[in-house]
Amino acid sequence: MRIFSRSKEEKKEKVVDPKIKELVDDLRDKDEKVRKKAVQKLRVIGKPAVEPLIETFSSPGSIIWGPYDALSKIGEPAIEPLIKALMDKKSNELVRRGAAFTIRIMSERAHSYYKPLIPVLKDKAVEPLINLLTKNYCKRIRWTETDRWIYGHICAALGEIGDSRAIKPLKKALETWGGDKRAQTVARNSLNKFEKQQK
Repeated sequence: MRIFSRSKEEKKEKVVDPKIKELVDDLRDKDEKVRKKAVQKLRVIGKPAVEPLIETFSSPGSIIWGPYDALSKIGEPAIEPLIKALMDKKSNELVRRGAAFTIRIMSERAHSYYKPLIPVLKDKAVEPLINLLTKNYCKRIRWTETDRWIYGHICAALGEIGDSRAIKPLKKALETWGGDKRAQTVARNSLNKFEKQQK
């Protein structure tokens, strides 16, 4: 597997470490034990495994719980690449959905039992998540299944992170997403989490 990054002058090629490549390939193995072992090793590798793991989202045949699990446990080094993948509307829809879901899982775990990650998520994730959310307030937005996935996970993540900056945008979403009850529900659930935190 090769990952490419664009510069002003050229497209620079980044070659993935052969060991990581082999583990990423193992994520597609039919044997569940092989896949689980690969996920565990990628999680331990950490930052160098982040982009190859995100790349697995683009292939439906390789999507399992493992990549989400590994990326969410890698934690801080995965946040900015996940946000970048989520914000890029030219990206494969599966990649954006996978990135949104991973950020949600990471936020839930941080809220439940890894509190030190919460300040990092507030610093690196909250503002771009709010920006993405506020671009879609239009009452006449035509919701696709990808929209529901992405904005549902964004709302859920903001509720788990618990940054007060998200309250006003979530209330606005609740008011303007009346045309889609499922979208309204996720916004309401996140606001309820803020209310519980304040009690």
